[in-house]
Amino acid sequence: MIAVEPHDVGSDTEWDGFLTGREDGLFWYSAAYRAVLRDLMPVTEHSLVAREDGRIVGVLPLFALDGPVGRVYNSLPYYGGHGGILAASRDAELALSDAYRKIATATDTVSAAAVSNPFSSQDRSLLPRTHGDDRFSQFTPLDEPDRAAFTARWESRARWSVRKAERAGVVVERDPSALAWLVDEHTRGMISVGAVPKEPRFFELAAKHLPIGDTSEIWVARHEGQPIAAVLIFYFNGIAEYFTPAVDPDMRSLQPLSLLVATAMFDAVARGCRVWNWGGTAPSLHSLFLFKRQWGSDKRTYGYDVFVNDDSVLDRTSAELLAGYPHFFVAPFSALRAE
Repeated sequence: MIAVEPHDVGSDTEWDGFLTGREDGLFWYSAAYRAVLRDLMPVTEHSLVAREDGRIVGVLPLFALDGPVGRVYNSLPYYGGHGGILAASRDAELALSDAYRKIATATDTVSAAAVSNPFSSQDRSLLPRTHGDDRFSQFTPLDEPDRAAFTARWESRARWSVRKAERAGVVVERDPSALAWLVDEHTRGMISVGAVPKEPRFFELAAKHLPIGDTSEIWVARHEGQPIAAVLIFYFNGIAEYFTPAVDPDMRSLQPLSLLVATAMFDAVARGCRVWNWGGTAPSLHSLFLFKRQWGSDKRTYGYDVFVNDDSVLDRTSAELLAGYPHFFVAPFSALRAE
């Protein structure tokens, strides 16, 4: 008998234990990352667990935000974090999908969205859906401990860029104190291309719940003693998550990010990580896709499965939805009648 119940954060150790060792047990599901989201946003957590004989056999991370037209659920919110159902059996998956459907179709629910997990075999057809799309995620397997054999998988462009940075005197090291520089440069870089940067508060909370030097690292590239690039990496369940990079645009020609990536990848192999996860790439960012492909990356499909329960939300503008439900996916902007 499978029983679905609200998750009690007091059993987060058991939750993480279920994730550990599964190929699809991503950092985004972890107790620490969910704590960041709870502290960062005015949300309530409604995560679910499926139990069989008292043991967790399935999980669904889920957050809700109350806004101008009602309640919105996301699995997960905040820049499209991967969520959805992870289950050890078909019965557990069916039980969790039934519980999620009841939440998504409740009278006070405006919409519910699940961002699927590219490493999971979850059956997305079980989730209620009125809108959605498919995207792709890139990752590099870290299953080759021999450095020469590992780098041979890279495209020649990646190897050339690493050598150029080394010849230019770029030096890479771990440095927790470089977090402030990373946040500032990330903010400037995102604004310069018309994108919304992650707020400084996020990085403060990440450092609190995912301590630098333990479950995260700040890698920094310096030239003549000055930082010119940095990247934040999270580590969970044998996966290194390439989370936030930043580069001084005036120093980009020295290829510091390439040397950063290579150094951090070698370290991830030494840590025993099995995957370097590049994350999703928007279809419009073709140059970013090519950069990730240089490093011997493969790709997998994932998607947004959105159930709009109250059609009146489609009469709102994108500006209204962004203001009323910050960091939550309410409905595709292409479906809004007011746009």
